Amino acid sequence: MGKLPRGNYQPAAPPALTFAAPTVDITTRDLPTNYVMGSYVAPSMTTPDIYAMRVASSVLQNRVFVEVRVRRNLSYAPDAFLSSQRANVGGIYVSAVDANQAVRVMLDEITRLQREPLDPMKSRERCNSI
Repeated sequence: MGKLPRGNYQPAAPPALTFAAPTVDITTRDLPTNYVMGSYVAPSMTTPDIYAMRVASSVLQNRVFVEVRVRRNLSYAPDAFLSSQRANVGGIYVSAVDANQAVRVMLDEITRLQREPLDPMKSRERCNSI
């Protein structure tokens, strides 16, 4: 490869992801557990909003784990995530027998994150109380 001429490749920014309308895709399987995942467009790595999104995603991940797994025992591995790739996406995921109850708790945590200011002391106390 050393004798090949040097190229001039320049990575192009991917087009922004858009979701024009909400969609639902249901696959019926003969399993006792339901698998639910929601995803959304996250800010680009080059925008200042990515920092707030990282913090919010981390807080949501902790809250979902505490409320869905630790306190209610509805799922072994609930998750909220932020995928940092060329076109960023975030999401929330749960596998549960009672998916409706688990998803309701997760949606409540999303709403709480949207409406309540973060209090570092309360977050610390809450994590230590587990």
